[in-house]
Amino acid sequence: MSDGSRVTVWQAKYVSRDGASVQCDVSNGDAVGRVTAQTMSEYRPSVGEQVWLLAVKPSDGAVKFYYTGPVVMPPPVGTVVSAASDFVTVDTDIGQVQATYNQGDTLSASQQVRLVWSDGPHVVGVLSTNPPPVQPPDPPAGSGPTSHVDTFTAVDAGSFSDGRWWQPQPWASNSTLGAWFIGSKVRDTLRGAPVTRIEMWVNLAYKFGSPPNIGTHSHDSKPGGAPAISNARPIAVTSGTWVELPVEFGQALSNGSASGIGLAHGGFNKFASLAADAQSGALRITSTY
Repeated sequence: MSDGSRVTVWQAKYVSRDGASVQCDVSNGDAVGRVTAQTMSEYRPSVGEQVWLLAVKPSDGAVKFYYTGPVVMPPPVGTVVSAASDFVTVDTDIGQVQATYNQGDTLSASQQVRLVWSDGPHVVGVLSTNPPPVQPPDPPAGSGPTSHVDTFTAVDAGSFSDGRWWQPQPWASNSTLGAWFIGSKVRDTLRGAPVTRIEMWVNLAYKFGSPPNIGTHSHDSKPGGAPAISNARPIAVTSGTWVELPVEFGQALSNGSASGIGLAHGGFNKFASLAADAQSGALRITSTY
């Protein structure tokens, strides 16, 4: 790397692998398109998974990319929900996933299993016991709160219209309300910590007309009726990027007065389902605790 090189961190979507290189799609203020990145990690992402790239721009040459790993670290354990002949459904701290398993293994609901992730999740075995969670050590004496950037992914999402939840893409339209559901993850982690920034990952399947009206809701999971969305306001969105939301949204989530993000009409905007993009509606919150 020559003197004067500029290094930035990009988020990208993994496409394929070719030997020691990977192909990724990027979309940000510097570039849009498919790039080749040198591999710096043994982890093999799934097609469509969000990954981190280092973009190195020498003062006298073209940008070179280096793949460093996944945006969301995959969970090492989970609980079996159901098992079929080809896949097993496992509940994890990032939601339910479908994993392969070793031929000949017999898995059943409620078992805790160990997962490995490389080109998709795979169950390697049943845990002999359910180990209690390890509590983090206390901070060093004299240390105060520090700034943290936490990312929270949705566990469910969808659209409500005509008295029912009818499809998995969150929509903002004249006749439809949309929402992402995160459970209690934000308030359990931040516990009222002061928030200085909140961003939402936006992946659009369709965009037309006015910006969506984005607000907060207080539901940990899908309610039986329409979601009650508060403080909604029109916010311009761009696909394939983190969109900044009002700080008060993040503070409401931290305090527990809100549980997730919702869409209260506005234009005709279709956001990706969680099946199409597991990061759809993910929240990146900067806070101090």
